[in-house]
Amino acid sequence: MSTQLIKHLENKAVEDSNTSILLAQWSFDEKLVSKSLENIAGYFPHFSSHNSSHSKQILINIERLLGKNLKLLSATDTWLILESAYWHDIGMLFDAKEAIAVTESDEFKEFVESLANDKSTDLNEFASNYSEKGWKIALSNYEHPQIGIEQYRQMIAEWFRRHHQANSQKIVRDPFNELGISSPRTELFPNRIYTYLGQICLAHGTSFQRVMTELPFRQTGLGTENCHPRFVACLLRLGDIFDIDDNRFCPVMAKQVYDTPSLSQAHFDKHKSIREFQLDNQTVSITAECNNESAYIETQLWFGWIKEELQDQMSQWKNIVPHRNFGLLPTVEKLTVEMTNTKKLINDKPMKFSIDEKNAIELLQGKNLYDDKTNIFRELIQNAVDATLLRAWIEHGEISETKTIQSHMHPFHETVQKTLSNYPIEVDLAKLSDCEDSQFSIWEFSVLDKGLGISLQDLQYMQQIAGSSRNIEKRRIIKTMPLWMRPSGEFGIGMHSAFLLMEGLPDIDKKIVLETKSKKDNKLYKIELTSPLTKQSGFCFIEELPDDMSKDYGTKLTVKVSLSKHRYHLSNFGFEVHDKFDRLKGSIADYVNAHYYIEKISNSIARQTPVLVKLHRRWSEFHNNDLENDFRIWDEKRNLYIKLETHSDGVALTDLQTDTYGLFRGQKVESMNVYFLPSSIDYYGFNAKEALQIDRNKWQRQFILKLIDEGYFRSLFKYIVDEKTDLIEDKFYDKKVISAYNRMLGFRSEKYKDNDSWRDLKFFNDKNTLFGRKVKDKNSFNKLISLEKVVIQFDKTHSIFNGKDKPKAKELLTTVNENNFFLRAFIQEWYALGGYHKVIEGHNKLKMKFNRSKNDEFDNTLLFYLEGLLHKSKRIFLAPEKLDSIDKLRPFKELICSSDIHKNYFGTDDKETTESLLIPFFSFKNNDLVVITLESLDMIIDAVWIEKKKQDKEVKKEYISKLYQDLAIILDETMQNSNDWKEARERSKEFSSFDSSILSKYDK
Repeated sequence: MSTQLIKHLENKAVEDSNTSILLAQWSFDEKLVSKSLENIAGYFPHFSSHNSSHSKQILINIERLLGKNLKLLSATDTWLILESAYWHDIGMLFDAKEAIAVTESDEFKEFVESLANDKSTDLNEFASNYSEKGWKIALSNYEHPQIGIEQYRQMIAEWFRRHHQANSQKIVRDPFNELGISSPRTELFPNRIYTYLGQICLAHGTSFQRVMTELPFRQTGLGTENCHPRFVACLLRLGDIFDIDDNRFCPVMAKQVYDTPSLSQAHFDKHKSIREFQLDNQTVSITAECNNESAYIETQLWFGWIKEELQDQMSQWKNIVPHRNFGLLPTVEKLTVEMTNTKKLINDKPMKFSIDEKNAIELLQGKNLYDDKTNIFRELIQNAVDATLLRAWIEHGEISETKTIQSHMHPFHETVQKTLSNYPIEVDLAKLSDCEDSQFSIWEFSVLDKGLGISLQDLQYMQQIAGSSRNIEKRRIIKTMPLWMRPSGEFGIGMHSAFLLMEGLPDIDKKIVLETKSKKDNKLYKIELTSPLTKQSGFCFIEELPDDMSKDYGTKLTVKVSLSKHRYHLSNFGFEVHDKFDRLKGSIADYVNAHYYIEKISNSIARQTPVLVKLHRRWSEFHNNDLENDFRIWDEKRNLYIKLETHSDGVALTDLQTDTYGLFRGQKVESMNVYFLPSSIDYYGFNAKEALQIDRNKWQRQFILKLIDEGYFRSLFKYIVDEKTDLIEDKFYDKKVISAYNRMLGFRSEKYKDNDSWRDLKFFNDKNTLFGRKVKDKNSFNKLISLEKVVIQFDKTHSIFNGKDKPKAKELLTTVNENNFFLRAFIQEWYALGGYHKVIEGHNKLKMKFNRSKNDEFDNTLLFYLEGLLHKSKRIFLAPEKLDSIDKLRPFKELICSSDIHKNYFGTDDKETTESLLIPFFSFKNNDLVVITLESLDMIIDAVWIEKKKQDKEVKKEYISKLYQDLAIILDETMQNSNDWKEARERSKEFSSFDSSILSKYDK
């Protein structure tokens, strides 16, 4: 117990009765606050003890630091020390209603988002679910509710821990109303003394600089002596930081935690590692022996804080200590951290790998990131677009007085475009000089915007790669914006990518120059950011320019670019130069390159960007503002534009394509490779990080797969066809084309689900097909399928119109690919109607002979599927509607389900995709010989039975097994006339499929 400080206060009260009230107040508070502190463990069982034992240890540490000089303390200083040791952590307690109310604040939501973005914290997964899906999903995402509740409690505790010093200050001023603590506040005791106490409590968790600037050095105390709030605050900080001994954690409290957070465990191990501890007013000596890396790191950090705090206070000691008689602070004799295991240290530290700015820029230079300067220009222009959209929203959005731009609008809404036209962006690329060696020339690329401009605070975030994402104030504004208007600069690379343009330039030219006027602080700056790859090492030089009222807010970015004078990209201008220019006159390759980049900027970046991006008048030949916005549908739910490609009036089934091109916020990205309508889709509802690769020129494959798995394109198709019917019918001219796409994509729109008019559309196009005399008037699906006999010959040389090849009467000769969707549909239906077909392959030709069978004793559709196992198929899954057309399979409809093995095979949980009948046979090749086996039948039976039990608890496994055994027999009987099938089935007795257990040798 800290008897010396209490005894000193008692003596002071005897010496001067005016200070006796201090002793009386302390007598109350020692008991009241001690009792209150015990409640901290309720929300902080995973923390070290913050009850009265911690307070007492702080006082003991202060007594050790002061030594005999303790007697020099004034009564008020003594009281402030005693009280602050108890009150300083009281802010870790909070009112239950406050805990609920705080979750609705923007600050708390930003805090949760920061946890969700921090992969290193134990709360990352919980915070991600909480932020994205709400608290109910977050709590239910665990195997037991206790675990979810614990995660929530720890998240709330972490919020209040981060604010507890300010909360302590508030509680000290009014403890009863804030927390129900009956500490007396009367007119006998000056309120300003409590103000000092609150400031001291706040100071234990703030920077040393704030202590020196916000706390007074000397104030009038009670009685005849002064008090020294700054001095007391510094003693509290030291007493607190030296409470490092190995008894800080309570084992009973630890039992209340199901899963101790890794950081708490590291702190627990840190305290347990203390082996030697000596503290007095002369020296500090501590030795720790850690048994794991986490404890080692935390102990090193803690010892670092001790050194830093002592150094800070020593450097300002004359401005802290009341008078010289108190002497100096103790010196550090030893702060040693050792490892008890066999782990090796380098320079008494574990190795730490990091990447500095130089290495980061060098990594970005890798070809896989930016293989074309255009992608870097795109990044810099996008920064300007983002800044412009932010300013337009602040000045004209729903948070402004005018509220001109509304969330229900869209990027090319007339009102939005009219507003954005006042904030044009200008892009320029101009030649400065030729380099001495004449290998390349130096050009200047510039982007001038009328955005928000850059303040000094913005610059602090910008100086680090990915730093802008930590700009909380900016993120708060962005959250108020509609999705389609939010900035897309998510990679945090934008400005830094400019350094990649400077390869080959002299060091003096490797810099980014920004001339900016900030709307935030209304100041003009010229900022030079030097490349980390030069001797300037990435330093930033800032010059404040004289105020210019005529200058608008915004930024002009300027960088120097090297363009080759010997190799060039061929653009339209490049071809003209290539054809007409006499190279004897000199090299103009750099001008050709400049035209190439400006043409790319014009066509791929500026043309469909919502903000007006103009080119400098020197590039007047590029009219990049002629936006092609004819027939673009805005989908408000998905935040996208879709532009459908036009089909000619005489389009055929085999002409229909599924090429879909994607744009991201008006900027072209490579093809999406998805099965959809021929169209271009401009996405505004996603952020760049989840949708694009780092160069913004390619889609993230996982992003595309996620859209497909979630049925994104299916629902988009239904929206277009069912809700924009008039527009799409006008676009395609012929409703039969929409019917064909509905059949081809299998998305089943409501208005076209029973529409089979596609069967009357032309099957082949006259431009790529020659027709025999008897089939010339049979060019539709319905007419061809009704023939008794037809031959389709596929020419892979595309030379059918050379006059040499003439189809026979019932033949078609075409250049269409034999794998065309409607040809496959034709083959399937031909079999369903009892027909056969035979494939004959020749040199650059393939012939399919279709004949109508007179033998109806078994179902040819089933035969068609099973023959697939002899050629390409590994597994067959039949959709429910397929079984209705195959008589022999109808008795097995009960086996249709969406079991775990169905989901694993298709790679999705989408029931509409996976629900099917799984045919029990599996085919594989052994030395080019086909093997067809039932070896996985037991696994299939188990999976289907488990799934069926979810619907009917009475279903027996034996029943499912009997159905599958009967199905296998019927399938074998169907193929009884096929020798290939019989041989493949016979081989299954000798050969097995790949045994995945041999892969275990690769496992650890």
